[in-house]
Amino acid sequence: MAELNTDCCARAPQETWGETPSLEQVRETVRAKYASAARGEIREAARVLRLGGRFAVSDVIADPDMDEHTRADTAAWTGCIAGALTVGEFRSALEAAGFGEIEITETHRVHEHAGSAIVRARKL
Repeated sequence: MAELNTDCCARAPQETWGETPSLEQVRETVRAKYASAARGEIREAARVLRLGGRFAVSDVIADPDMDEHTRADTAAWTGCIAGALTVGEFRSALEAAGFGEIEITETHRVHEHAGSAIVRARKL
C-alpha cells in the first residue's frame, strides 16, 4: 500500500507530497495548529490521495463555545488548543476538500475547551 506517515509541522507550507494522486493513505499524528494551515493540509492530503484513499489524523478539536480569551492565550497556542478547529470546521474542511465517510471521535479531554480526537475520512 502506498502510504504517507507525516509530521506536517516539519514540512514547509509550500512543500507538497507529490505531483499526482498516488497515495492510498495519509496518516498524520501532528499537524499545523492554525486553522488556515489545517485547511491547507487537508486540501493537500486530498490532492495526493487516490480515489477511495484514506485520511487519518489524531488532533485537538476545539469546543464550539471556546472563548476569545482562550483563543488569544499564548500557552493555549503552544499547547495546540487555541488554533484548533471545531468538529464542524473540521468536517466542513474535509467535505470542501472532497472527503466523505467522515468520522470524528473525541477520545479524551485535553483542556476545559478542547478534546483530543481521531479523525477519519475517505477521498470520494
